[in-house]
Amino acid sequence: MPTLYSTLNILALLFAIFGTTWELVVKPRLVPLGYGRVLAPVNNQNCKHVPELAACEKIVLHQPSGVIYLACSTPSSRVHWTPAVSRLNATGASINDYVATYDPKTLRITRLQVEKFTSPRGLSLHGMDIVPSSSDPSELFVYLVNHRPPSGDLEAKEVGADSVIEIFKTKLGGTALTHVKTVEDPIVITPNDVIGSRDGKSFYFTNDHGEKVGLVRELDTLGRASTSVGYCHIEHGCHYAIQHMHANNGIARGPNGMVYVANCVRGGLYVLEPQHEDVLVLKDYVATDRSLDNLSVDSKGNVWAADTLHMISKHFSDPSIPTPSSALRFTINRGNNNTTNGKNYLVEKLFEDDGGVASGITSVVYDAERDTLYLNGGFYQLHFKPLLRTWGTSPVRVIQPLNNKKCKAVPELKACEKIVLHQATGVIYLACSTQQSRKHWTPSYNLLNATGASTTDYVATYDPSNSHITRLTTPNFNNGRGLSLHGMDVVTSSAHPEELFVYLVNHRLPLGDKPASKAGADSVVEVFKTTEGGRALTHLKTVEDLIIITPNDIVGADDGKSFFFTNNNGIRVGFARYLGVVGHKAASVGYCHIEEGCKFALEKTHSSNGIATAPNGTLYVGDSTYGGVTVLERQTDNTLVVTDSIATVDNLALDADGQLWAAAAPQTLTACRHLEDPESKQSPSAALRISINTGPNAFYGEKYKVQKMFEDGGDLMSGITSAVYDSERKRLFMHGIASPQLVWRRERP
Repeated sequence: MPTLYSTLNILALLFAIFGTTWELVVKPRLVPLGYGRVLAPVNNQNCKHVPELAACEKIVLHQPSGVIYLACSTPSSRVHWTPAVSRLNATGASINDYVATYDPKTLRITRLQVEKFTSPRGLSLHGMDIVPSSSDPSELFVYLVNHRPPSGDLEAKEVGADSVIEIFKTKLGGTALTHVKTVEDPIVITPNDVIGSRDGKSFYFTNDHGEKVGLVRELDTLGRASTSVGYCHIEHGCHYAIQHMHANNGIARGPNGMVYVANCVRGGLYVLEPQHEDVLVLKDYVATDRSLDNLSVDSKGNVWAADTLHMISKHFSDPSIPTPSSALRFTINRGNNNTTNGKNYLVEKLFEDDGGVASGITSVVYDAERDTLYLNGGFYQLHFKPLLRTWGTSPVRVIQPLNNKKCKAVPELKACEKIVLHQATGVIYLACSTQQSRKHWTPSYNLLNATGASTTDYVATYDPSNSHITRLTTPNFNNGRGLSLHGMDVVTSSAHPEELFVYLVNHRLPLGDKPASKAGADSVVEVFKTTEGGRALTHLKTVEDLIIITPNDIVGADDGKSFFFTNNNGIRVGFARYLGVVGHKAASVGYCHIEEGCKFALEKTHSSNGIATAPNGTLYVGDSTYGGVTVLERQTDNTLVVTDSIATVDNLALDADGQLWAAAAPQTLTACRHLEDPESKQSPSAALRISINTGPNAFYGEKYKVQKMFEDGGDLMSGITSAVYDSERKRLFMHGIASPQLVWRRERP
């Protein structure tokens, strides 16, 4: 028995020692690497992916233009040759890695060609920085970490990579990289990431280990502080800026000059301050619950970091195995209580996914001006998304009332989805229904309760000079299914200027025994005519065609015979309609001529909603899910080609000065709830003005300037879907598909 008791005591002591070691030593080092973490998906909906851009370790945003630059390889090469994680099979390494650009406005990908670079060991890329030249903002310096295989007969597994920093230059919008300098130095040991200067001559870089190979490298995982930040000047050489740091990885520079470095083992952000002679001192350390990879700084000075959970997963050996990803944002903590307790930075998780959407990300960049988040990884494709700001969620958009005083309400005009201004007289035309009907029968929102639908919708006119309202009659229109109106256009006849053509989207109830919830609306386009000041609409034609699937809005010709219209979806009912929320392009723009038939003018668009046309024939189409406007050019055969996109929406209108106006829902989910119960639930509303950009950013390709000209919390203007500005009389008109009243204001907004 004593022997048994002694054995039990020894075992108990060993368990206690092991338990203490586990809790105090081992577990804290595994938690940042993902041990025991419960995934909580955040903002992983509505992402778009670009499969052509795979295995891009680093992303850099050129803020003025919105174009992103990527340092790319192939997934198979990353498996064999990634020196940062001791993958040193040089025979499987790519030496043809490349820098690519991606323009989200045009979706154009450009693989930059390398000029004046003659190294036989090519490019095996890792970290990167893109910096506008201080002497010529259109010239960009490109700094690249190049993990060259060792030269001669040396084995990479014995000596590691022969890593250097390459400096190139390019032009904004250019297609080539011109080599400037290869920087090699004993200080450049295990470079991971780099930040360059605006003169193309100097840079800081991180060494992610103190040694290129050997067992001692692995001690870094247990806390050995062997990593460093180096500084190089092409004319003066290299030196250590700071040493004895732990697990250095990504590096970024803030607008205040502070340098940020990520810890890829225990997590956390080092905040470093530059000193004389280009050395760095530690000013702060921000702890995190996860390890970090590459860093970036947005235009507002916030730091973004990708988490490196993939580093300990099977994903690195087999990229086809998905692995979770997340993105953190670090902002200056303005709260007095927290800052006095030493918490100078607020850390927020703004993206997390289990790997089904974004797997193994190593780089995250946020374009704060255009509200787009980009993610990519050493193996995975580029993903980008509006960070739910388009929907006004995560974080919830704060409504900031603007120009919502001195407005006039017209409660007699309810549920008018579309407004059109007759510029010559200043009279507006409205396509109206009832709030009750809209909550039951709005096919574009999948509200298909036919028993609650109105078939007596109407067109009204409103004259702001005398407040006179006229409900136009339709004496010769009798199709048995009436009018259930949505989009509309009113166009002055080219032959008789006092005559107006009125084009209407009519969501008719379906025929037969099949319920509307199964068949959808039997939608058509109705063509009427009227006269200035007239009180009736004369029916000319009902246009029905297989191309008219889910019509939303319309722009008509001045001869009363042809029109373009948007289909906001590719099918009328079914689950596939909802795929647009995750980026599926099933919408389209159609063209019809009453004598020649209909055809698709442009297919595979996304959530096409409002449409407007300029005097020069340019068409504009709004995206009601992600926001933004697509600019289209009409061809001789009445097809359309995309010429530009504007990051910003619902219905569109052009004023007499050629400026585009868009209705916008600051909180889209609230707008949906408003439509379900328009009498009791309010929805914030905004109006945007889009004009040609003549400011400094025009130099960088920002052709359009987007300004918010009106915003209201919903008390005055609720559920806006249409905004029209009379630039000659300085009047802004607003209404919504289920809004309780027309709202307008006199003075310039």
